[in-house]
Amino acid sequence: MSADSLRLEFDSDAKQFAGDEKDAENLEAAVGYWLGYPVFVEVVQFHPDWDNSQKCGLQYALGHAHHAAVQVLMRTAERLHLDSSALWEEGRICRELFLSPDLHNPEFRGVYDTWPDCLGSARYQLPQGMQDAIQQGEATFMRLTTLVGMSPDDLARIVETVKQNTGGTNATTDNPDQMLTPQRLADRAGIPEADKLARDSLRKTLEKWRRENISKQGTDWVEVADRKPREPGFLYRLGAVEHLLLTARATG
Repeated sequence: MSADSLRLEFDSDAKQFAGDEKDAENLEAAVGYWLGYPVFVEVVQFHPDWDNSQKCGLQYALGHAHHAAVQVLMRTAERLHLDSSALWEEGRICRELFLSPDLHNPEFRGVYDTWPDCLGSARYQLPQGMQDAIQQGEATFMRLTTLVGMSPDDLARIVETVKQNTGGTNATTDNPDQMLTPQRLADRAGIPEADKLARDSLRKTLEKWRRENISKQGTDWVEVADRKPREPGFLYRLGAVEHLLLTARATG
């Protein structure tokens, strides 16, 4: 998906969410933005071919679409006699956190890629007020989805649709051409996040492979331009390094 087509998708969704006439029809898409926001952010921020101006424009359009999606959820909550204010505050916190370079960092990411589980242990390092707002918002969100008949399987399906439609780096497909960070490759190798030694070993293996394959820069690996502090510096094509993951899995 190109930057222009993704921008059009965000803008179109934001317009579609405006007004309450089609809230029931738009509810599933709104849930996709709520749960899949980290996937969208990662697609925007880590795409190797988009420059900073494109990423800034996409981030703005994504924030607008997410804001409109939260309003769909709020109107639905009100119809179900739920307090919608908790959704508003959690949605605001979500957008705020992902604008922070310290929190938008794979090192802070949990083993899940949905909001808010993507925060991992960083969730409990937040100010208490933010922790409370997320907890209250999640309670409302889960009550809402339960009351409208969405099962856990439905929620998982919605997130998978987001990944497939965006080509997100978190996608669980076996597309050999997807470009992944060392952290995501470690996830695919089945190395637990707590096993820092094994993850660091895989990172060093990838670095050695990269040095031995300088000529493959731009095809099998890319350097992330204008990366922020603590963000990964390189992305690797899955098909080119999958043999390294098999070795890591076997020795892990």
